[in-house]
Amino acid sequence: MMIKLSRPVQPRLWRNLALATASISLATAPAMADSPASALDSAAKMGATLWLAEGEGGEAGESGSVASGDETVDFLAGLLQIEGHLNSGFTLWAAGVQTDGQAHMGHPLAEVYEGIEQELEELGQPQFEDKLEALVGAAAAGADQASLNAIRAEVLSAIDAARDVAVAGDPRDDFTALVHLIRKAGDEWSEGVVDGAIGELHEYQDAWGFVQAAKDRASLLAGSPDAAVAGAAAATIAALDELAPALPAVTPTGTIGGDPSLFAAAAAKIELVAFKVK
Repeated sequence: MMIKLSRPVQPRLWRNLALATASISLATAPAMADSPASALDSAAKMGATLWLAEGEGGEAGESGSVASGDETVDFLAGLLQIEGHLNSGFTLWAAGVQTDGQAHMGHPLAEVYEGIEQELEELGQPQFEDKLEALVGAAAAGADQASLNAIRAEVLSAIDAARDVAVAGDPRDDFTALVHLIRKAGDEWSEGVVDGAIGELHEYQDAWGFVQAAKDRASLLAGSPDAAVAGAAAATIAALDELAPALPAVTPTGTIGGDPSLFAAAAAKIELVAFKVK
């Protein structure tokens, strides 16, 4: 039996306008572009412009969990955020930057978990707050890499099980969660980067980790036996690859390229391809 969370209906005019604009752009592609790819670029840019005009308050603000208005999407995005924070934390820890790594390992518990625990209960999935607490404690105690990896594996196993139940029957939610995650990454990046230089390193690293989590999820979806899902995932990976100039490394050196519009365009492209998924 398919289990779905309740979905309160909340009008989102900006989203409808973006989708309408994108639809018009794609419908007129022969007159506007020489290839489907350039038509998609044009549609994505138009949708992205509308999202940027919405401002930081339209989604989740500058910290904490995504708040799209759809409980399932928010839940899936929250799981991705946890994975993203852990990506940054473990990458930094392995590079010997243990203080910053420990800080990012603590972000899931401090910033995200409260937003998903009710949904875990509704889905009949076990809570894993204790595992996140164990990870924070082990990192604070200076545990070795193998011990930390073992706890992380338990967290990721709990996430995978919960995600499978939440997505059951509606794979489009997976892609919509990625859309909101990338918009969230854009918010974090905008806080972290000022005129091509790091202003707030942790915010930049949050963005880096979120995009890595999105790539990981899209790579898994690319192996789906459902051709529509696999195709949308491949297009998602291509859109995420375009963020490379803005996210050169978890701890970048030199001038950072790109601007917030890269994240808006990537999110818009993912949203467009998601409509091929049923």
